[in-house]
Amino acid sequence: SSRQVSCAVPGLFDSLLKVIRSSGIESLSIDAVVTRVLKQPSSRKGRYIALEALLKEKSVPGKLLEIGGGSDLIQSFLDGIGDSESNARPIADLMGKLLCVVREEMNAKAGIVDPNMTGNK
Repeated sequence: SSRQVSCAVPGLFDSLLKVIRSSGIESLSIDAVVTRVLKQPSSRKGRYIALEALLKEKSVPGKLLEIGGGSDLIQSFLDGIGDSESNARPIADLMGKLLCVVREEMNAKAGIVDPNMTGNK
């Protein structure tokens, strides 16, 4: 069922990331994985579940925004939330997590310490 597939995707991507990290094979780069996932139709729920699973990799949020077109990607998420009942939740979850990571990165670069995040990592 689609629920079983949805539950399996994060574990599969965690395994894929482990293979990528341990291999040194250039064709298995994070960029290639992100690009491939972004090429999936926006109507596919698995696209957003896979991207959310990839966010655990430190380099992915920046690559996701770079490869996905930055504000165009965020706009596509907003459009997807508005257009789709079935995919609205995974899209919103992904967008929230992505924006949170980006905010934390921006704060770190600016030397800003978020008192709400102290000790929560």
